[in-house]
Formats: sequence, structure tokens, C-alpha cells
Amino acid sequence: AVQDAARQVAEWKSSVIASSIKDYVEESGETGNTQSLENLKIASITKAKANTSGIRHSLSWINPEGYYIVLVEYPKADLRKDFKSSLNEFVRNESAAFAEFKAEEAYRALEDNLK
Repeated sequence: AVQDAARQVAEWKSSVIASSIKDYVEESGETGNTQSLENLKIASITKAKANTSGIRHSLSWINPEGYYIVLVEYPKADLRKDFKSSLNEFVRNESAAFAEFKAEEAYRALEDNLK
């Protein structure tokens, strides 16, 4: 159950990152160099899914129907760190240099979504 909860947190992390970048692209009207942003999104999601170190098992119980239930916690700050780390590791090339500025703006969009 704890592993399933960790998988679900990883899925949540991916959807938050993907929707933040998608929202950023749509709101900024950035349609020219979306390939770099797409690569950033893929790298960020991969890293976020792989890193489950911040997930903490809080409670567990068996409900009346006999199902084992767990409650896990995951700090938003850890998602911020994962995303920021992805930005720092993002491989730069000539076309990706433009994405650095856009990635910072996408990070701000993530911050807005986490409020």
C-alpha cells in the first residue's frame, strides 16, 4: 500500500509539472520553440517520478471492509526542489539556450499552481 501511495504521489508530481508547463505555454502564447520546453517537461517528469525520497508514511489502518489504507505526506518544497534540479540538469544546446529563460518562467507557473 505504501508503494502504491508513492506511485500515486509520483503521478501527481508528473501531472502538476506537465500542467504547469502546459499552462505556461498557453498563457505566454509561446508557440515557437516548444520542442525545448517539451524536452524540459519530459526530463522534469522523469526526475520527479524517480525521486520518492520526500514521501513519508504518516498513518495506516484497516478499514471496516478489510482494506489496508495508508496516508502519506509529500512536502511541496520537495517538488519545487525536483523541478529546480531538473532545470539545472537540463542539457543545453544552441536551441535550448532560449528555453532556459522559458524554463524559469515555467517554474514560476509551477509556483503559482502550488499556491
